[in-house]
Amino acid sequence: TLIIRDGRDGHSESEKYHMHTDLRTSNSVTFQSSDRVLFEGDSLTEGLKNNYARQMGWDQTWAHRVDEWLFTHRPEMNLEFKNLAVGGNSTRNLLARADDAITFNPTVVLFTMGTNDAIIGLSPDEFRANLIAWCDRLHSAGCRTFIHVGGFPPCPNADAGTSAILEACKPYDAVTKEVIEVRGGFQINVAAYLLPRAEALALKWKDHTIYSSGVHYNALGNELIAGAVLTRLGFWKE
Repeated sequence: TLIIRDGRDGHSESEKYHMHTDLRTSNSVTFQSSDRVLFEGDSLTEGLKNNYARQMGWDQTWAHRVDEWLFTHRPEMNLEFKNLAVGGNSTRNLLARADDAITFNPTVVLFTMGTNDAIIGLSPDEFRANLIAWCDRLHSAGCRTFIHVGGFPPCPNADAGTSAILEACKPYDAVTKEVIEVRGGFQINVAAYLLPRAEALALKWKDHTIYSSGVHYNALGNELIAGAVLTRLGFWKE
């Protein structure tokens, strides 16, 4: 899939638009005209907010890129976006601030969650209970679809700590998938899209990385995750 914004791939903006938008809304069963799209979760969705991260572009995550692409290339859908993700949050925090999400009246929610639950050792049972309560509150307020962005694999040049955390997230990913599928949602497992591209980049240069710090992604990593999301939603072709 082409990366839209850099303009260095030899295709005009018009050509790139038609390459990616020939998958119209009939193929994106998730999004409807005038949907209110909420991005929620942790720092994987909010981005890193220190000054160095801003200078490096690490404050702009996959969510910002999905928002930007849909706003620019699908204006006829009249979508509204809001990012309420907070770095360091677990499902305890997510549930505690559910009212903030409800105030936006979202119809679709895309979220990351589970990393901090794994780090603090939250039990899968409490994680499940928190997630169910949060989903049910938003659903009762009109949210139609929950989409979990997860399945992050250890990619080339991930350090041992990052790999250990990603491994610890697997049970939480499984619980999340189960909880949202019962409620008509689905999980976007980014591994099949992200890993081969990260490996191909590493073959070009052994020190190539898609990470910024720890489990967080740099601009390239977030571009690839956005590609995985837009492809799964039916807006991009493989």
